[in-house]
Amino acid sequence: MTDGDLVIAESGAIVDYILNTYSPTPPAYSLHDSYFSHYAEGSLTLFLQMGITFTGSASMAPWYIKPVIDGFVGKVKAGYVDGQIKMHFNFLEEELGKSPTGWFGHKEEPSAADYMLLYPINTVISDPSRVSGLTVGPRLQDWMQRVKSRPAYQRGFERLKEEERKAKEEKEKVEGGEQTVAVEQAGSGTASTMKSKL
Repeated sequence: MTDGDLVIAESGAIVDYILNTYSPTPPAYSLHDSYFSHYAEGSLTLFLQMGITFTGSASMAPWYIKPVIDGFVGKVKAGYVDGQIKMHFNFLEEELGKSPTGWFGHKEEPSAADYMLLYPINTVISDPSRVSGLTVGPRLQDWMQRVKSRPAYQRGFERLKEEERKAKEEKEKVEGGEQTVAVEQAGSGTASTMKSKL
């Protein structure tokens, strides 16, 4: 993220910076807020990334060893990775039940904890089939709906779609330009060949 001359990496640091710099009132410290902010990337997202990496690696395996790789990856993912994700989702379901406000930071409004957990939770809820045998609890589903119903989320989602549209158009322009250059080079080569023969 850039803010003037400042460049910040790491999503947790970015969230903290935005909240402490642009909130009308800087957020008060909360142990729940701090814990779940770090937990989101340090514990939960780790296993989601492992699952994505395993699946992606298997899809790129050469055809002659793909059955072996698929079998190995499938067993590791189902026997360990998916089990860990289910354990974490059960933990999050229980923790929401302890929150007096229904937010992970135990605050009246969503806080850093909720912002940081949005990506991993939404990734799974949007496609539960990626985790075998997972049942998403009612508290987590309600939390997700509350997040999506907020105007700020909806504005952000519209902005995301707009940025994706721009990126797609830019990619098509670049690819179209590369194809044009390739055709011109091919035509130039053909003309040179014909000239040399003459």
